[in-house]
Amino acid sequence: QKDMDECRAEGVDVTSVQFPDNTPCLQMITAKTGILSLLDAQCSVGSGSDDGFLASVEEAHRSNPFFDKKILAKHDFIVHHYAGSVSYTVTGFLDKNRDTLKDAWKVLLRSSTDALTSTLLPEPVDTKGPRITAGGFFKSQLNQLMDLINSTNPHWIRCIKPHPAKKPRMFHGVSTMQQLASAGVLGTVKIRKAGYPVRIPFDDFVAMYKIISHGRGVDTSTPQAAAADIIKLASLPAAMAQIGKTRVFMKSEAYTALETLKKETLVDYARVAQAYCRAIVARQTKIKPKLKGASQDILEFLRKGVRKLRYMRGKEKDERTETEEEEAAEWLQLVEEYTYFLETVMVRLLEKERMRKAEEEERQRQ
Repeated sequence: QKDMDECRAEGVDVTSVQFPDNTPCLQMITAKTGILSLLDAQCSVGSGSDDGFLASVEEAHRSNPFFDKKILAKHDFIVHHYAGSVSYTVTGFLDKNRDTLKDAWKVLLRSSTDALTSTLLPEPVDTKGPRITAGGFFKSQLNQLMDLINSTNPHWIRCIKPHPAKKPRMFHGVSTMQQLASAGVLGTVKIRKAGYPVRIPFDDFVAMYKIISHGRGVDTSTPQAAAADIIKLASLPAAMAQIGKTRVFMKSEAYTALETLKKETLVDYARVAQAYCRAIVARQTKIKPKLKGASQDILEFLRKGVRKLRYMRGKEKDERTETEEEEAAEWLQLVEEYTYFLETVMVRLLEKERMRKAEEEERQRQ
């Protein structure tokens, strides 16, 4: 009930959640008209008896679903406890209920010189009225325990014996299951499965499962909105997961489905990373040597081209040098021939000029 109240306070719809409530059974045992109170009532009257106690219990709780009385069982009644049904035989109930520890025993043990023994029992307390019976003491302890449980968030530790033989390396499945059922562990598991046992704050939920929503247009304005979108992406119905005011409420099946989806998404991203790494390794181990060999061939080809170019240029230079020398020789020959021509012409002109002057002198003398 406390678990369901917490869900309602968070705004989670729990109308479809069915869980066993043990409160009526506890009230049948500890209420004013409960079994323990009826037992104390029989002890307080002089005419009380075990059969009278059984008759009063049957009359008060005949219609209670947690109570049962077999017709053939004259001295027995059955209580359907949370962990299982228990049959009680009323023979000696009143005597055992009156069997309170005498104050003399308390004084005797507390006067012991042993440090441990002297603290085993409390000091005697003078009380007015009827003394507390064993049932009354149990009811008081039970009420205190329930008050403590209701005021805290308890965590239980159950000790299970693997077998009754007290030998190593043995495991008795039937005995273990009986202990689990009697200790209420199986019932607790059923209750937790019926409700929403997995409850994760919004910030933690988004941090755990944001990888599912990466690149899928999730509303990240608030952690609550992001958590709601992640649940939608996981296709979880309201019966499996709901959004509260501060937390995400999930059944164990929904938690398992989210974890599976998260692992699958991680595997997908891991494959992308592996493909990238394999590409790098392939370049380093396969493609790079081929490129290195190809680059060597390219360099050799370029070197050959450079050598051929240098050879062609050298050959062209040599041919050009020979051509220039031939042209220079031809020009020199032309110059020499032209010079000879000019010299011959000048000599002839000078000779003609000398002959002309001589003729003029000759004519003047005549």
